[in-house]
Amino acid sequence: MFYKCNNGYACEHNCPAGLHFNEVLSVCDWPSSACCDPTILCDPPCIPGVTCPPTGPTLAPPTLPPPTLPPPTLPPPTLPPPTLPPPTLPPPTLPPPTLPPPTLPPPTVGPTPSDPCIPGVTCEPNNCHNDMRCPALDGTKPTLFAHAECTKFYKCSNRKACEHSCPTGLHFNAKLFVCDWPSSACCDPTILCDPPCIPGITCSRAFRF
Repeated sequence: MFYKCNNGYACEHNCPAGLHFNEVLSVCDWPSSACCDPTILCDPPCIPGVTCPPTGPTLAPPTLPPPTLPPPTLPPPTLPPPTLPPPTLPPPTLPPPTLPPPTLPPPTVGPTPSDPCIPGVTCEPNNCHNDMRCPALDGTKPTLFAHAECTKFYKCSNRKACEHSCPTGLHFNAKLFVCDWPSSACCDPTILCDPPCIPGITCSRAFRF
């Protein structure tokens, strides 16, 4: 306790709980600094405001309103990229494929007849048969002889007699071995036989083999 003068009166006051009145400093102080109670060890006096504990009543800390915080700044939401349908492209225009030229098999050439046809005369190689009148070897001049029909004749080839036909309207002349006019060939008895002519001179037409 301590006294405080007020208008000529000494008014009694109490130090806050746990403090003693320091007569040197005239403040309520810690008991060890006030050095009032002889049962409490007295420490050296402290320097007010530096080493001395605070004096006066212990005040409760002021009640402050909670701080007003600004609203938190949130980053903008990350949205996935929009899913777009794939673009519809026209089909590519491709050039027409370049194909190699077709490989054709070589032409099949039939066998060359040993007895070629004479221009103006039809060859009939399938009508050949063995004939003793044909020589063993074909000479440079063909071997010809008469047929049973006046419009046909035989020509030897490889020891075979092959049947041939005279051009239309002619008969085989067995004497001159040519296709001749019927009146000169003298083969058909129903046709008047003229005197024989010389082929290429007095005869107007004759086919010689």
